[in-house]
Amino acid sequence: MRSSNGSTRSSGVLDGTRTVTRSRRRTAASTIPPAHRLDQLDDGHAGRLVRVSDDDPEILRLLDRTGISLDDGVRVSRHGALLDLQVARGSDTPPLAVDPLLAVALWIEDTGVHPGCTMPAALR
Repeated sequence: MRSSNGSTRSSGVLDGTRTVTRSRRRTAASTIPPAHRLDQLDDGHAGRLVRVSDDDPEILRLLDRTGISLDDGVRVSRHGALLDLQVARGSDTPPLAVDPLLAVALWIEDTGVHPGCTMPAALR
């Protein structure tokens, strides 16, 4: 996309790489880490929050209100169809009950395999 001053701006994702052009001459590229949607993870799965869908601004506001941010360590707890997300900041942080809309908006990067992990090896 060209702006009125002729510089190019892009925030699209192509083949796992996000490219952001800051000026006509300078381009920075970063690799998006492999991650899984929160709703795909099993009980006890731990990881790091690396992506948040911004399709619904209310999700971003909820994360802001609860103090959850990118790069936070998290652990998933499943209770049947219900999910809780524990942020690894200490035992005093209460778990966040996760509804289905939030579960598909949060992307977690693996930080290791846990006992009883049911995630297929190809997805880890």
